[in-house]
Amino acid sequence: MIKLFSKLGENSKKILNDDFVFQPKLTVKSTTQNGVTYSVNGVQTPNGNIEADFGTKFKLEPANLGSIISGGAATNTISLKLFTTGAVSAETVLDDVANVSGLKATLSGTVRDASNFVALTSEYVGHILAISAGVNVFGTTAATSSGDTSSPSTALFNGSLVLGAEGIYVGGELEYNASNAAISKYNAAISYCDKGESELLLALTDKAQCIRACYAHAISKRLSVAAEISYRRATDARLLTVGFKYGIDELSSVKAKVDSAGELCMAYIQEIRPRTTLVLASRLNVNQLDKGGHRVGLSLTYDA
Repeated sequence: MIKLFSKLGENSKKILNDDFVFQPKLTVKSTTQNGVTYSVNGVQTPNGNIEADFGTKFKLEPANLGSIISGGAATNTISLKLFTTGAVSAETVLDDVANVSGLKATLSGTVRDASNFVALTSEYVGHILAISAGVNVFGTTAATSSGDTSSPSTALFNGSLVLGAEGIYVGGELEYNASNAAISKYNAAISYCDKGESELLLALTDKAQCIRACYAHAISKRLSVAAEISYRRATDARLLTVGFKYGIDELSSVKAKVDSAGELCMAYIQEIRPRTTLVLASRLNVNQLDKGGHRVGLSLTYDA
């Protein structure tokens, strides 16, 4: 099936980015018999502080909301999160809006001490077309010299379009900043996906300032490889990254990646018991092994 623009090249992203954690991290999840999910996440930042959040997620049937509020959606998923930084976020997702398969609407918002954020996004994924459109509104509270407060806001309108057939996808995305009446972002990409076995992506990003190509291939059930090369026009910088994931057995796997700047990352993933996963990761600069800056991380996820 066709993908949204944000998900093009996701196979290489999973191999080259996922599981490489370089700080202590703990995640605990639990699900009740009624399908309500609770989660607690904690991570130690590089400066030594502990940042955490508590969240819950549950689904409501349209009959419990009324046809007008639910928009004729098949399901409505609501998520709430509280952060130790003082922020509060909420999100509601309507699937199959107006009984249209593949049509989804999302309303989310975040409240902080001095800034607020609200976003409304709609997505449609069909057989040959994937489209998204949304608006993000940012509000900040700034104190004036007289002590009064003002709340300037910024609205960002964004949209993306992908067309494809027979595994070939062509798409782009655009973002418009209403505060300065300017286009703040535009990207384009072309992708080829061979029934999930391999994926190739060529993308033009950052207002055509960066050219990126990536490739992922599931060689076997145990071994997957990926590579990415990027070129930034403004600085004439080039970066090549190659990596792999190998499944040792059904419960454990290893990952590694290295780039042309000399950064080597490794990760070991172990399911120590059902729904409990331990990740050990490290990052080294092979060009400066005698200097500091190397990192080691640990992540523990428990899903009850």
